[in-house]
Amino acid sequence: MSNSVTNNRALFALLIGGLLFMIVAIGLVILLLSQPPTPQPVVILVTATPPDPPPTSTPEQKATPTPTPSPSLTPRPEPTSTPTLTPISAAGDKLSLPTATLVPSPTPTNTPAPTPTSAPLPVSQPVEGLRIGDIAPDFTLGSNRASRVSLSGLRGKIVILNFWATWCPPCRYEVPALQAIHNELGPQGVVVLAINEGEKLENVERFAHDNKISFAVWLDEDRWAGNIYQVRAIPTTYFIDGQGVIRDIQIGSMSQDQIIAKLEKLL
Repeated sequence: MSNSVTNNRALFALLIGGLLFMIVAIGLVILLLSQPPTPQPVVILVTATPPDPPPTSTPEQKATPTPTPSPSLTPRPEPTSTPTLTPISAAGDKLSLPTATLVPSPTPTNTPAPTPTSAPLPVSQPVEGLRIGDIAPDFTLGSNRASRVSLSGLRGKIVILNFWATWCPPCRYEVPALQAIHNELGPQGVVVLAINEGEKLENVERFAHDNKISFAVWLDEDRWAGNIYQVRAIPTTYFIDGQGVIRDIQIGSMSQDQIIAKLEKLL
């Protein structure tokens, strides 16, 4: 009986020991599972790249800064060397007034001067026309003094060719100035050639007497000469030099000083 009890105690102790071992083992497993995993170190390799060298530029390769375009400005146009004469309307004249434009001079070029052996260039001669620099068209008219005149017969004299009428207020204003020019510059070869447009002889003679006109008045009753010179408004005046070339044109009345200023270039 003692042996049976001893064996039972030994078996019981073995069971208890095995149970404790299992408890300890389970506790260790739980402890291990409850701990977080240890992170593995991560190694990052950084390779240093050397900076690019600054670009070198030669003086020829330097970029020229482009200026910022400013808003375009329209310049005020400069006056040209070709003046346009503004006509003065004649009383009762309903036609549009023409303008006279100077012939532009040729633009100088860089062409070298001809050598002494070069043939001289031909000089262009004036042609008949109504522009400044043209030969004034010829005509023949009778006057209030029963004489006749041809423009070509006055070569060698400076001619003030004036188209007018007695009913025209600007023409009436201009008559005393023309009379003064006739008195002062007539002896120097200045001829006042007054062409009356479209009136009868008796009207011209009466006006000349009342205004003490001593220069002859040439009658253009059918406006033949006026049509040749394309007169569309009166007074219209052409200044013609001794060679018969038109040197100035005036549409509208002038004072004595204005007439003298134009004649100074011809005297």
